[in-house]
Amino acid sequence: AAMRRGRGLWLTLITAVPASSQGDPTCWLGEINYQTCCLPPPTGNPNCWDGTYSYQRCCREVGEAVDINAVEDISQLGGCELNIFQEFKARSGAWYRNGTPNLVLFQEFGYIARRFDSMYRSCAPAALTALLMKLESIYFEEDAVWTALYAHYTEQHHEAVANGALLQSHHVNGWPLV
Repeated sequence: AAMRRGRGLWLTLITAVPASSQGDPTCWLGEINYQTCCLPPPTGNPNCWDGTYSYQRCCREVGEAVDINAVEDISQLGGCELNIFQEFKARSGAWYRNGTPNLVLFQEFGYIARRFDSMYRSCAPAALTALLMKLESIYFEEDAVWTALYAHYTEQHHEAVANGALLQSHHVNGWPLV
């Protein structure tokens, strides 16, 4: 992921992982492939797109940077495999395992927590980790603020477990959720 400064705001550019020679490989199955769905540009075949799959997510060139601030819902770009989430997982894991501080981590968890609903739809473990870190960062603030955020975290965590958005495999794969 690359960070660049623009008009006073930090814009995060991400690429999807894993890489494929044509588009996002998690979008394709059998006859539903890059040629069938992505041609002709810039919108491709509209019959291929739904709430999960979009031209923007599936048809970008491998390694092409995407401005995540340019999309209303990051889940249009993919899920937990996106670099933004994988890098956040590595930094937050290092924080919880080793106490390794990282300024980027504190910017990331704030960014993800502010866009919680969209981030949750894309990668529930990342959104919940960000919310947990936000909760920890305000522990010494006014009790009402902390209590409300704790209730929100608990509700979202339980919902993620109940609806299958948070699995044991997320813990095994390094998401530092408690």
